[in-house]
This record gives sequence, C-alpha cells and structure tokens, in this order.
Amino acid sequence: MSNYEITITETQEIPVVKVQGFLNDLVGDEVCVSVGKILRDGKINVILDFSQCKVINSPGASCISELVWTINDDFHGKIVFCGLDKLKQNVFNLIGIIPPAIEVNTLSEALDLLK
Repeated sequence: MSNYEITITETQEIPVVKVQGFLNDLVGDEVCVSVGKILRDGKINVILDFSQCKVINSPGASCISELVWTINDDFHGKIVFCGLDKLKQNVFNLIGIIPPAIEVNTLSEALDLLK
C-alpha cells in the first residue's frame, strides 16, 4: 500500500499540493519537506488537495497535523484542505486540526477562499 504521488502546482499564484494514494508517515514527511520549501519561498498560504488520497494512517495524519501548526503558528499563514471524504474529515476533526486548517469541498472553493 505504499503507492503514492505528490504533485505540487501553482494556481492563481497559490501553491496546491495534491496527495494521491496512501498517506503514511513517509509520504507525510515528504509533504512537509515540500511545503517547507514553499513556505521558505515566502508563500504562506497553501492548499492540500486530498481528493485522490485513498487512505491516511495515524502517522500520516500526525505529519499533516504538524504541518498545520507550523503554517498557522510559525508562518501565520493559512492552510486549506479540499477533497476530504467523511472519514478523513472526522480524523482531522478528532485530532484538532480543523480548525485551524480550513476545510472546503473543492479546489475551486479553496482557491476562491485564498484570493
């Protein structure tokens, strides 16, 4: 179950990180490193698109939690999640990262929010 892909694009000058497949601790770490580079480049608002993410395990969720607090507390930026199914919504609510992460249904809504 280690098949995954992380795609980073910029839409309307907003970084969009798409996670496909299985998000475990190794993938979560890779997402954190990638977003860390984006933050150091001065872009403090980021969208995480989970619409193609099949499963997030506990260590993967923990990595995303760390990322949320880094963006929120250290960079005073915004992180928006889109494409979450009900299970992922519940997990992120239970671990206390929605809020401060903002959750919307679609990438279009996320982009509108960060304009």
